Amino acid sequence: MAANQLLASMFGRPKPLIGMIHVAALPSSPGARLAVGEIARRAADDARLLARAGFDGLIVENMHDTPYVAGVQDPAVTAAMTAGWRG
Repeated sequence: MAANQLLASMFGRPKPLIGMIHVAALPSSPGARLAVGEIARRAADDARLLARAGFDGLIVENMHDTPYVAGVQDPAVTAAMTAGWRG
């Protein structure tokens, strides 16, 4: 299946608008300053804003976990990216 057909089947339109949620630095990264609950709350606020703006889908990314680690991540990162997310 071609990419445009896949997107159309997933979102019901040929060119969906996809937003990006950039979560704050997660536990174990040098820039971590917030509790996981606050990180999740801010990400959820961003998601609601993008949904109200008409975005069709969202991607969640932990781009603030710099410097980036190649290979195995600290289990705290995986736990933080999954904790509290209820859709």
